[in-house]
Amino acid sequence: MNKNTVIGTLLMCALLFGYMYVSQPTPEQIEAQRRYNDSIARVNAEKTAASAAESIAADALTEDVATPTDSAQIALLDSLNNAKLLQTYGALAEAVQGTEQKIVLENDVLRLTLSTKGGQIEEAVLKKYDDYQGDTLVVFTSENNDLYYTLNTPKGSFNTDRFYFEPTQVSDTSVTMCLRSSDGSELSFVYALPAPDSYLVNYSIVTRNIENMLNDRTVLMNWHQSLPRTELGRDFEGRYSQLYYKYSGQSTDDLNSGKRDDETLDGRMSWISFQNQFFSTMFITNDLFTAGRLTSEPVKEEDPSIIKRYAAENLEFELDTRAATQTIPMCFYIGPKDYYKLRDMNDLAASFIGKQNEDLDLQDSFYLGWRFIVHYINSWVIIPLFHLMDKFIHSYGIIILLMTLFIKLVTLPMTYKSYKSTARMRIANQMPEVQALNEKYPNQEDAMQKQQELMALYNKMGVSPAGGCLPMLIQWPVLIALFYFFPTSIELRHEPFLWADDLSTYDAFLTWDTNIPIFGNHLSLFCLLMTAVNIFYTWLMQKQTPTNQSMPGMKWMMYLMPLMFLFFLNNYSAGLSYYYFLSTLFGILITYGIRWSMNEDKILAEMKENLKNPKKSKAGKKTSGWVARLQEIQKEQERQMKKQREEQQRKLRR
Repeated sequence: MNKNTVIGTLLMCALLFGYMYVSQPTPEQIEAQRRYNDSIARVNAEKTAASAAESIAADALTEDVATPTDSAQIALLDSLNNAKLLQTYGALAEAVQGTEQKIVLENDVLRLTLSTKGGQIEEAVLKKYDDYQGDTLVVFTSENNDLYYTLNTPKGSFNTDRFYFEPTQVSDTSVTMCLRSSDGSELSFVYALPAPDSYLVNYSIVTRNIENMLNDRTVLMNWHQSLPRTELGRDFEGRYSQLYYKYSGQSTDDLNSGKRDDETLDGRMSWISFQNQFFSTMFITNDLFTAGRLTSEPVKEEDPSIIKRYAAENLEFELDTRAATQTIPMCFYIGPKDYYKLRDMNDLAASFIGKQNEDLDLQDSFYLGWRFIVHYINSWVIIPLFHLMDKFIHSYGIIILLMTLFIKLVTLPMTYKSYKSTARMRIANQMPEVQALNEKYPNQEDAMQKQQELMALYNKMGVSPAGGCLPMLIQWPVLIALFYFFPTSIELRHEPFLWADDLSTYDAFLTWDTNIPIFGNHLSLFCLLMTAVNIFYTWLMQKQTPTNQSMPGMKWMMYLMPLMFLFFLNNYSAGLSYYYFLSTLFGILITYGIRWSMNEDKILAEMKENLKNPKKSKAGKKTSGWVARLQEIQKEQERQMKKQREEQQRKLRR
């Protein structure tokens, strides 16, 4: 063995002994490990003894012995069982055993059934509403709704749904569900219906001497709900069923309704809403939760009774374990998605939970369109107008007719301007000056130059190419607002009109067995009438504005649009199709009225005068800035195209 080998071996031994010395456990670690081993051994011994005792007791109960002996054996078994529960649950052992009771709270509009096992609402029924089969509407039952809290006790983590609560202070509209431990701790859930016609449920968590019950102040809430089907059109109902939520001081948000989606909480949560097309279950707090996760998942058509599955999991909050008593006020809203009812609930709920200085925006818990345009048209114009008419008119079909007429009258000046601009454009294209330009530039490569000169000519005549489009574009937000309003308007639910039994869903007059994706297995009559009127209106507009001969396919594209509406709107509410039918029908009548009142000879004379004196044309002044910008863009495009052609010619010469 050479010198280097000896030195290397000694160094390795030194490193090994050094590592062993450094990594050896401290006296504190040795003592902790000993206590842990003793604890494990004690638990195993207790489990073995308990198992043996249970086996003996079970064998004893199966023997055919005298009655006194049977009683003694039963008492022994009860004693062993109590010992096991005490070992597992500690001071909460007595609350694990019991008999489930049902407590019913009821007012004029809402009936709640609570279970003493878990202390939560087991069933919610809306007394003033029916489902699509005519039965009283059940928002949820114990089969599709589960809400519980996870408590960290000295014996481990347990869910409150395994404990039996004691009902106290029971009345027709209030109850206190109390969970008591043998060491004097109490955890109570207090429920109260504050008004006879209210869908609001005051709900509080009350603790007393909770420090003995818990060894960790953090509590987790879990809430799962499988949303039952309540409407005739299942696909349509699923489209408008969503999970909404609101962070403190922020606007409302929602999860994707068409696919599985989730949200990890990153702020203080004000409320969560599980909702279908017309009804909602909301959980409202004073910014209680600090962490957790929300999930929304659509249900496949194989389960026709369920629309969506929602979950609010591991929503984290803290109890003050040092306080002798603590009350955490919260609220449930279990009721219709009615804009005004929800808005009226804001102050009541905020007052109860102690959040008077902040608007809860409960009325924003369902979608009324784009936040900055369509939403405000609905909330400030359409909904107030609808409810105003609802006070005096009892037929919702008549209300929709009057609303359509009102909207048409309000937008009549824009419609007239649009029609007049279209007429001026049509007359201009028939004038000799425009025809001369078409003959001057017959080739495609001169299209840019032709367009520039044509725009300049239009400017002199006082014609704006966009004049017919802009007024109509201004009306589009109103049309879109009504597209979102009618399917979510609970007032139309189960309201008949003419042949439609329910304006909130489709009015099928022809059905078949095979389901066509998107279209369905039926044909809606209002939707069919809407399509027919739209085709006629398209034909009328085609006569008024002949299609450019260079784009003949555009003519058929215009006829294709009404057929696409038939395909996509066949499953939508009859009220929406009825509105579009009336809107188009009134549009046709207005078009004929404007055409009858408009003097096209006078318009032609005015345009000729503008050509002679372009500076006097007020219309020309209005459009000159826009036309000038368009001409500048066209000139720049022409320069770029000319530059590209010259570059290509140079490459060819090379």
